[in-house]
Amino acid sequence: MHQLTLFAVRSGNDNSNLMNLINSFGEETIETVHSIDNLSQIKEKNILTEWFGVFYDDEHIDQGLRVAIPIFLTDITIEVFKFYRKTFDDGINIEASISPRIFRKHIKLQDNSLLPIIPSRYETILNGWVLGNT
Repeated sequence: MHQLTLFAVRSGNDNSNLMNLINSFGEETIETVHSIDNLSQIKEKNILTEWFGVFYDDEHIDQGLRVAIPIFLTDITIEVFKFYRKTFDDGINIEASISPRIFRKHIKLQDNSLLPIIPSRYETILNGWVLGNT
């Protein structure tokens, strides 16, 4: 089983729930969790797993991604996985976006960005959503 190091960026939002984020992945997918204040702190941490993921503490993944992510982590050709994210306001979907969220450990990110410094082989995961806590 391929596991990942999870970076949980503190959002400062009232609806943040770090345990909700961690639990949404299931017990098998995450090896280590680092709670960080900003994206630039990623480069200060030692990543021991083949993959690392970056999510905010006011997010969680749906059941479709929970099932799909461990399967996709076995791919030997992809370096970055992009995910769709839905944002809600009072239960109404107000925005959908896409961004890279899971990276091979050798990928370096631009300062305060989820974009790699060097272009990488991307794959967009269509099996589910990253969801904002409501």
